[in-house]
Amino acid sequence: MRSLTATVPIAVEFVQESFGFDFYNTTSRFQTILRRPLLILFEFEEFGNYKKTHQRGSTTKIPLIYETVYREFVDHVNLMPIGLKTRERKIWSFTKYLEYLESTGVLTLSQIEYNTVHEYIASLDGFAPATVRIIKTNLREAYDWMYGKKYIRFSGRQMFPVIRKDPRNKLLSHYSKEEIRQLVSCIDTENAAGKCV
Repeated sequence: MRSLTATVPIAVEFVQESFGFDFYNTTSRFQTILRRPLLILFEFEEFGNYKKTHQRGSTTKIPLIYETVYREFVDHVNLMPIGLKTRERKIWSFTKYLEYLESTGVLTLSQIEYNTVHEYIASLDGFAPATVRIIKTNLREAYDWMYGKKYIRFSGRQMFPVIRKDPRNKLLSHYSKEEIRQLVSCIDTENAAGKCV
């Protein structure tokens, strides 16, 4: 039995002769029926494994006014002992935030106001709650980094306070009546996030 190496030109000829469609025509109705399995076969032959899905990559444009800060942040993240996907998420979150800053007219980091990041979080539509939590965590860390570099006036912990509690204790804390009054009076009913500004 003769061995045949699967190559793209062979696949192009095969689907044209056997099924009468252009392999490179990605809008073909046969794409998911024939083209995708052939691509999986090529990938398996080439690399010894394949991905179940191939999501389209997306690119994020880095605002030129923030390029220096962006590069410093990327260097900082690349030195962290974390996985590649986590690094990519941190960098993506920071880049999208820089895009937002540029689009709202914030052209230097010193112009960032306390409510800017909360307005950005409120503008995130179409994201799952878990994704928004990841973005908040990444931005908290980015704010801590920028604060450490003296680029901004507040840290990530000031922007997104973390309340820690003993998992065995059901009560968070004991508050006096005055503290409760201050907390309740601070709620902004005009803002969907209800953040104090």
